[in-house]
Amino acid sequence: MRVLFCFMFFVLLFSFDLCGGVINRLSGGSQLELTSAELAQLKKQSEQHASGGYSSDDNIVACFDEMSYFYTGGRYKNKEIKFRLHSPRKIQLGKKYPLIVWFHGAGESDDDNKRQLAHLQLSLETFAGIDRPEFFMLALQCPSDNKNWSQSVSHENNKGDSPMQITREVMNTLIAEFPIDEACITAGGLSGGGSAAWQFVSESPEKFAAIATCSAVPPNKILQGINIWIFVCTHDDSIVIQNARDIINNINRAGGFATLTEIDSKSHDSWTEAFQKNYMLTWLICQKRNSIIAPPPGAVCRPTSMKQKFTYFVLPILLITLRITLLLRNRYKPNSDILNVPQKSV
Repeated sequence: MRVLFCFMFFVLLFSFDLCGGVINRLSGGSQLELTSAELAQLKKQSEQHASGGYSSDDNIVACFDEMSYFYTGGRYKNKEIKFRLHSPRKIQLGKKYPLIVWFHGAGESDDDNKRQLAHLQLSLETFAGIDRPEFFMLALQCPSDNKNWSQSVSHENNKGDSPMQITREVMNTLIAEFPIDEACITAGGLSGGGSAAWQFVSESPEKFAAIATCSAVPPNKILQGINIWIFVCTHDDSIVIQNARDIINNINRAGGFATLTEIDSKSHDSWTEAFQKNYMLTWLICQKRNSIIAPPPGAVCRPTSMKQKFTYFVLPILLITLRITLLLRNRYKPNSDILNVPQKSV
């Protein structure tokens, strides 16, 4: 009996090594909450720079849990892959939430599991504001020895080890283990990460509701049923702006839904305006596949408090309902003169 038990234990252990395990939480986060005054003060601070790329602000790091996943493929065998995950403040039983898959730029490749969050602090209110929306965001990081999202160092066992392939496996595991609404999965990225987001979505477009990228020209490929919002600087030397215009026009002529927002600048940085003026992340959170109420590309979706929601949405509906009720009541109100006509005596 003891021999049988030991045999079963080693079989289970071996099976766990093959499948790669599950997602583990290494350290907590996602609970940072800042007032409007604190957010306004932080917005005035300039981005912090680090050698070889940009560093992420401590406040944005505090909005994400540090997670890990054991991956087997290519040069990795049961390798612990660390990543970041932003989660809703309090997950309600039976409720499912949107997921954004985020792809960082080439300058944020590293092994610190922090730098991939750089630039997201520009939208800190979306992650830490008192009235922030509830959603998941997955953010992996390209390692320092492989800064190309789609490149595999090895293809041992007929399976690659590209950061993009690992991201897809982690995403699928998240969907299986966390309360994620599969109709509300989107992707976003900037610069080289924007190109990676395009490739990621193109390989399985049926899974995604929308994509939004900054400073990256999309491939000339039609993505049906997906809302698309592209941000570029008109005079960015790394972007052929006419190619971006032509591709967006081709997508729309073919029945797609795409918008190109051009920023009149020579900079490569289109994400500052995308985050702070166009609320790109909030737009992604509001997307739902095959939904007629999902905001179209180019529609600004500002984060709103419960008071604002009542003022802008609930109160007008109540007033309209009251007005219609009064109109119907007056229309079908019995005529008192008719009711009070004296009866003729026989």
